[in-house]
Amino acid sequence: MENRTFSFHLKKWMQIEKNQAREYERLKFLTLLYSVIALQILNLTYLGKICPEISSEIVFDKEEWKILYCCARKTKEIPETYTLKEAIYDLGILSGIKGAPSDGMPGARSICQGLEVLCSLLAYRKYML
Repeated sequence: MENRTFSFHLKKWMQIEKNQAREYERLKFLTLLYSVIALQILNLTYLGKICPEISSEIVFDKEEWKILYCCARKTKEIPETYTLKEAIYDLGILSGIKGAPSDGMPGARSICQGLEVLCSLLAYRKYML
């Protein structure tokens, strides 16, 4: 992973420079936390490009990918298998991409936004399934 990509994630999407922490220890902790989150998003992005046909259960729990699948595709039918490529594509749909076949795989920003929507959906999961 390139250092500038990682820095871009921290500065642009995590908005680490806008943090209001005044104490060094708190700022150090938040930087570490945001770094781990940015690394996981980039890891998911690259994993989807390198080996897209692996099971999505490597990244998501079974309940998580079921909710992702149902909400992104607006259906109640749940498949037996769900690949990482499909999961990343569905995260892109949740983030608002159009989903045209020529668009290709969603990038890190779409994945980040899709994960935010998925976290909100998981907070209300008892009402969904």
